[in-house]
Amino acid sequence: VAPGTGFTSTTSNGSYNNGDSINITATMSENVIAGSSFTVTLGTTDQIVLTAASTGTSLSGTYSVSSADASSDLAIASFVVGTVNDIYGNTMTSTSIPSGENLSDNQAIVIDNIPVAKNGNVSITQNDGNSTADAADVLVMSFTESIGNKSTIANLFATDVYGTSGNRASASWSNGDKTLSVTLGAGESFSVSDTISLSGVEDLAGNTSNLIF
Repeated sequence: VAPGTGFTSTTSNGSYNNGDSINITATMSENVIAGSSFTVTLGTTDQIVLTAASTGTSLSGTYSVSSADASSDLAIASFVVGTVNDIYGNTMTSTSIPSGENLSDNQAIVIDNIPVAKNGNVSITQNDGNSTADAADVLVMSFTESIGNKSTIANLFATDVYGTSGNRASASWSNGDKTLSVTLGAGESFSVSDTISLSGVEDLAGNTSNLIF
């Protein structure tokens, strides 16, 4: 008995943080009896017991993310033999992960407990060469990772007016949602001494931070 098609997950690809639960599933090369189990060690060093709920080829378990865990692509680091028996009484002896069948090969699961941070200060792209940014000039803000609630953050600039009157600024995202560009409207202005406060900035895992550019 050996892992046949390797390790997968019924949990959707994406980013997860403290308190989230992630399914880990091993598919065996043949049917094993109900109750068969073995322990896998993840790249985060967490150990998860995978168990066959019924006779068949699947064993599964649940990984609960802790606040200290981190992984850019969750993988199985190793596993032990455990007590896995096929329907003929043969036991699992192999502890090799089939080539190309690690969890990280089949899924794209990120463990992220670090809130997003700003990457530098506001940069100004000017169209008229004035010392102060004004209408049609662009304020550019960069973040350390992709923003999950980008629409909410962009909408902050539909209500904040940097000048005394005029049209609202417009916002757009680029660089994999790591860069926010705000084009000032008529009557709006921004100088290098000004600051921009962004509350409730979320990354893809749902970590939240308040940032001041």
